[in-house]
Amino acid sequence: MKIPHELKSQHCAILNTTSPLNNCFKPLFVGMDIVSDPQKYHYNGAFRDFDNPHTIFQYTLDGSGRISYQGIEYDLPCGYAFFCNSHDPDIVYYYPAENDKPWKLLFVTFDNMITLADEMLQRFGPIYKIPEQSESIKEIKLKLQQKTTHIDLNPAKGFRLATTIINSLLDSVFISSETDTHSNIINNALNYIIANIHQALSVEQIAEHLDISREHLARVFRKELDSSPLYFINITKMRHAGKLLRTTSLNIKEIANATGYHNTSQFARLFRRITNMSPTDFRNAQGRPIF
Repeated sequence: MKIPHELKSQHCAILNTTSPLNNCFKPLFVGMDIVSDPQKYHYNGAFRDFDNPHTIFQYTLDGSGRISYQGIEYDLPCGYAFFCNSHDPDIVYYYPAENDKPWKLLFVTFDNMITLADEMLQRFGPIYKIPEQSESIKEIKLKLQQKTTHIDLNPAKGFRLATTIINSLLDSVFISSETDTHSNIINNALNYIIANIHQALSVEQIAEHLDISREHLARVFRKELDSSPLYFINITKMRHAGKLLRTTSLNIKEIANATGYHNTSQFARLFRRITNMSPTDFRNAQGRPIF
């Protein structure tokens, strides 16, 4: 097995599982990188050039990066990780051009984890908060201290590394501090919005789905995102509308209905307020990125 081209400039080691079990989680690569050039670090799951899909765990040691999932962007500051599949067309991760501090990160890639990663992404979202002193991060650092490009693992050690990382991810969901709880509320709210993008949605519906009060939901969004749940309903719907305008031949009324607006004029007013363009002008402005 060779180190993929996009990993060659990084401190990266091949994890060679000897006598692997066919259906067992199998680590492929472990590495560390310091990223400072946004032109060289921008990965879109829809355009990955790897021959074989794989699963990625990536953790921020210092600085920050960003990941976008289904058009919603999440910052990845120190102590945050993402977990996803390499070829997921809804995933883009990158080093933001406005950052003035390098992004120092650890990563591990896996085989035979595609189904698990898809399920976790759908249930919990793409990001997790993990303490640097957790067993998974310690284990990755120990591997990198070996200062070699090939590390042999027997099936038990390979599986143990994989499950240690999975345990850290699940611990961040189910053994939560108040901040983690807030992150779960936000992720679950955003996932609910995405899953019901075609329906008329209210803040009350989302709060009821999460089994919390409308006021508590608003407090969490205000504290963590300095915004409101209603704003995220609107921006998520308008991003979806923008994608439909660019990628389908649906007319404006059909796109309004597909995003839960049965009043086309109301939809058009909201779209213009968010994008400063009418839906028709946005469709015709092909060079402009989907916001």
